[in-house]
Amino acid sequence: MMDSFPDKVDFLLVGGGHAHVNLIYNLRKKLTQKETILLVSEDNYQYYSGMASGFLEGIYSLEEMTFNLPKMCQEHGISFIKGKVTRIDTTSQRIWIDYEHTVGYQYLSLDIGSRIARPTFTLNIKNHLPIKPWSNLTMIKEWMFKANPNDCWILIGGGAAGVEIAFALRAGFEKMEKKGINITIIHRYADILKDYPVKTRKKIIQYLERKNITIQCNSQITQVFETAITLNNQETIPYQKIIFTTGPIAPGLFEGTGLKLDNKGYMLVDPNLRSISNPFVFGAGDCIGFEDYPNIKKAGVYAVRQASYLCENLVMLNEGKELKAYYPQQDYLSIMSLGHKKAILHYKGLYWLGMWPWKIKNWIDMKFVKKS
Repeated sequence: MMDSFPDKVDFLLVGGGHAHVNLIYNLRKKLTQKETILLVSEDNYQYYSGMASGFLEGIYSLEEMTFNLPKMCQEHGISFIKGKVTRIDTTSQRIWIDYEHTVGYQYLSLDIGSRIARPTFTLNIKNHLPIKPWSNLTMIKEWMFKANPNDCWILIGGGAAGVEIAFALRAGFEKMEKKGINITIIHRYADILKDYPVKTRKKIIQYLERKNITIQCNSQITQVFETAITLNNQETIPYQKIIFTTGPIAPGLFEGTGLKLDNKGYMLVDPNLRSISNPFVFGAGDCIGFEDYPNIKKAGVYAVRQASYLCENLVMLNEGKELKAYYPQQDYLSIMSLGHKKAILHYKGLYWLGMWPWKIKNWIDMKFVKKS
């Protein structure tokens, strides 16, 4: 870690996302020793999202699913500052950290992820948590240890994250021998997992029913109390804990930066992962959007693949060479953990449920955390 704030660095990396984890390992190797590199992150640890459900279930330890950013930076010739970037001025090419410290840059790379959408009227209730930032997983795990029989846990959001976390909670409670805990997924739309093929979705719904996980679709939260919520201004449901697993929204950091954003607030980049409005700013992961591919999902598989392109292009730009274009894949292998080392794999309309899909997922995840 740094004891002071430098006036200016050559490469400024903001955020410890999956793509920047790769940069920590590889960027210095491709540069001379004279270039200065600084990573700024709000947290000392980066949590690997692919292992989130396994952590809650009790398969992985916290150490197995996290990257120690200060230690990694020190080992690879990169400076590290723990702090929150509160402002970016692309005209002067400077950032503000914790509202008071400033650092200039030659090239800026942003990998700050997205936020979880949640109703504003729930922000101050102590029994509510969004699943992101992933550091919230430790608090959710503490909740699990303290849970009582017949408690009601509610997950808001019926996408892949909400469903996988529901399975993880059920498996975790079963391993803790905590019986009778009700888990309910509340979803505002008619169908959960709307991006999944019909056959895959039906199979997952059947498995949810087997695990006594309740699904309530077409349900909108209209009122929140300390121990109950009201749906659609009609039905009242008691609860002990609420976890928000709703869809992503853009980080607020981009507002007022002058960077061109898409209609959802994500930074628009070209195929080189460079801002379309500023040649010195790059981005990767959930915080970016593509003009030519507006419907790309916010999924970790894209950030992982973007990492090598981002690294190469930062080096190429520094050397005055032609940049390399990245084209997002239109489909990708998806594996959802179902608990107890079972998973469902789906790819191009086909699905496979059982132990082997989980073994494949585990191999991919472990390979990433060990190789990155």
